[in-house]
Amino acid sequence: MKRIIALLLCLTFAFAAFTACGRAENDNGAIIHMFLSSEIKNFDPATAYKDADAVKMLGILYEGITRINADGDVENAIADDITINEDEDRKEYKMLIELKSTKWSDGTPVSADDFIFAWKRILQPDFSSDAAVLLYDIKNAKPAKEGVAGVSIDDVGITAPDSNLLEIEFEGPIDYDHFLELLASPALVPLREDKVSKPLTDDDGVVQYDENDQMLCDPTWATKATMMVTNGKFVIKTMDDEKENSKYILERNKYYRLTGEEGENELKYVKPHKIIVHYEYLGRDGSGLQGLLDAYNNGEIFYLSNLPLDQIEANRSKLQISDLFSTHTFMFNRSNKTFDSADVRRALSLALDRDHIVSITGGTNKAATGIVPTPVYNTKSGTSFREVQGNILATGANMDEAKSLAKGAASKDIKLVCRDYTLNGVDKLVADYAKEQWKQLGFNVTVKALDRDDYAKAIEEGDYDILSIDYQSNSTDAIGTLAPFAIEYSGAARDTLNNDYSAKPSLAGYTGEAYSALIKEAIALAPYSNERAAKLAEAEKLLMEEMAIIPLQFNTEYYLISEDLSKVDSSIFGYRFFEKAKLKDYEKFLETSAS
Repeated sequence: MKRIIALLLCLTFAFAAFTACGRAENDNGAIIHMFLSSEIKNFDPATAYKDADAVKMLGILYEGITRINADGDVENAIADDITINEDEDRKEYKMLIELKSTKWSDGTPVSADDFIFAWKRILQPDFSSDAAVLLYDIKNAKPAKEGVAGVSIDDVGITAPDSNLLEIEFEGPIDYDHFLELLASPALVPLREDKVSKPLTDDDGVVQYDENDQMLCDPTWATKATMMVTNGKFVIKTMDDEKENSKYILERNKYYRLTGEEGENELKYVKPHKIIVHYEYLGRDGSGLQGLLDAYNNGEIFYLSNLPLDQIEANRSKLQISDLFSTHTFMFNRSNKTFDSADVRRALSLALDRDHIVSITGGTNKAATGIVPTPVYNTKSGTSFREVQGNILATGANMDEAKSLAKGAASKDIKLVCRDYTLNGVDKLVADYAKEQWKQLGFNVTVKALDRDDYAKAIEEGDYDILSIDYQSNSTDAIGTLAPFAIEYSGAARDTLNNDYSAKPSLAGYTGEAYSALIKEAIALAPYSNERAAKLAEAEKLLMEEMAIIPLQFNTEYYLISEDLSKVDSSIFGYRFFEKAKLKDYEKFLETSAS
């Protein structure tokens, strides 16, 4: 009998030793190797949402009030319970959002104040963000953004009666479901004020100020893994982007949705332990996609976003392709008087064969026939504004008309700035093609392909004539794509230092009064109504007639996913949900994936 008890005790201890550390001594869940995008230098959601590559990471790192799945269904994210209170007698219209209990990656509870800070930051008059229009249903949001006398940022109708309760007051009754849909934008996630507003100091701890005696904030909260905190399922633990053999190591946010109660298991909400995003194959010029494809074929990585151009056709049957809320465009620097002429702007557009552009960049994108991309809604989820409202631009070139319109150009010199870090060098390919086409119109084009820092500097300083840029739509509503071209809704920063609160145009520099009037009329109509869709279509047509921006191609996301990786869901915005991801036989990868 004693021998039997001893044997049972041995088996009990052996089982406990196996399970106490997560099924095996070094097993905290799967470690999934993948490639998502080109490297990201800035993870500030309020600005990085304009970068389609950054959105793929933001969706993993942050969580907002709601989210929209690939089928267009709006789902509660951090929102737990939503109540609408309308009091017609007192003219009060409010939404109460109770937040789920969860924590930032450093263990600090996520609070309603984190949303209030993030949204009010976007609504500050001196902060530039076209996502501001998404919040204009909120009481005093628009006048606060415009710096209207007597209205301050403190008057905006968002408060926190409790740490887990967000109260939003509106100007009047609105389409509340539509508003919750807008809140799914990657730009509207919460942020920590103590991180974002932390003063920048020198090595001696002295706070730094700019030339206007304004205190500088430390930007490393959005650029360095050691300073970054996130409220989503994962957090960046290592970001070796300064090294040739670089990779981002994302680790499960061990505080996500956990309350601290005894017996809680962090695997309940997030299954994988780590996601390792590889860049070491890529090289600084983005030319190493073949190495990534080889690694995928060898079973070393399990998710591959982007392929070498010459390998797309061979892998097309296995590719997953989805439309992005992003349009590859050429944007004019309107300080160049040559572009005061709509005829010249149209000439440059007409000279481009958009079908050819799609062909030379891999054939997965779609020739742009307007500025609003395919997945943006027309009247409801499942309807495409682009498909219903029809094409505005022809996809082929018209050189005869282009030559005729280009004759009156004030100058024939163009500096075309593009990015040298786009995967497969697609930006440079398109820029070089445009150079040859425009040469036939008599233009002398210099193409400048710049790295991330120099590209950002060129935008800031306006050191370009034409800029190759992806125009990212900020919501599923076409108003989010089109409104920023109207000066009143651009969200551009006001010159508060000089007490100049006049409206400024977006980066495109467009100031069409008739266009702005159409957008104002559209915003006054019911969201997703046929009347509003028709008004927005009228506005887009005018925008394209005046060629305020040159749409080139509607961007798509194409990727390979291993048969060993399952339960990966998608957002309508083009990023993946990996919290439920399951990797077959992942245990065999744990030892080699530990670093």
